[in-house]
Amino acid sequence: MARSPFLVVFGLSLLVLGSPARASWEEDLREDARSLLKCEIAFLSHVNVRSFQDRLIVSAKIHCEDKRTFDAHREDENQAFVFKECTDPTARQC
Repeated sequence: MARSPFLVVFGLSLLVLGSPARASWEEDLREDARSLLKCEIAFLSHVNVRSFQDRLIVSAKIHCEDKRTFDAHREDENQAFVFKECTDPTARQC
């Protein structure tokens, strides 16, 4: 099946335009986890990113390579992430 050139360009545009904002907060999260928790993030789950009154609010569950899990949250792009360790890694929130 042939793909429409418009759909291919539109999809690539979304990928390129969507990447910088996510990369910024995600890199901040990875760096904060590395320095504050000694955690190398294996993957993220329960990610929630929203904009409110010119602030980017981010919350996510981080899963470290050593199997620890934490809830991570920050209210503003200029703040460090706050972490709460999970005692039950299967729970939606710690």
